Amino acid sequence: MPRLFEEPLVTEASWMLPMVLLALPVVMITIGWKYPLDGKQISLILWAGWLLPVMAYFSFTNGLFHRYYLIMLGPPLAALTGISFWSFHTVFQKNRTSGWLTAGLISGLSMLFEISVMWSYREYAVPAAGAAFGLW
Repeated sequence: MPRLFEEPLVTEASWMLPMVLLALPVVMITIGWKYPLDGKQISLILWAGWLLPVMAYFSFTNGLFHRYYLIMLGPPLAALTGISFWSFHTVFQKNRTSGWLTAGLISGLSMLFEISVMWSYREYAVPAAGAAFGLW
């Protein structure tokens, strides 16, 4: 598993990554690709082109690194989250069933990932929530 999803970085900026990464193909299908590129396509290239190399660097580097550099994930994560919700809304407007299925599938997979992370790092979970659901 990449370092972004392991201790100590799992408690920082990694909780939004699964949803954004799962939504990228939906966004690419929603905006379509044609030449010349329009503003939506260019913005997707900008934000994904910022996020993916930074993720690769933080996941696999052995060199210069500190946790406060994770601030570089903030802007592309925020932008791609907004773009993802716009994409879900667009799919929903075209076909309600497809929209609900797409949003539900991506949200469900993201939640399953988050639950697995919380299961591995129980000390970061809210103890009352875990006790309420009988997890520990």
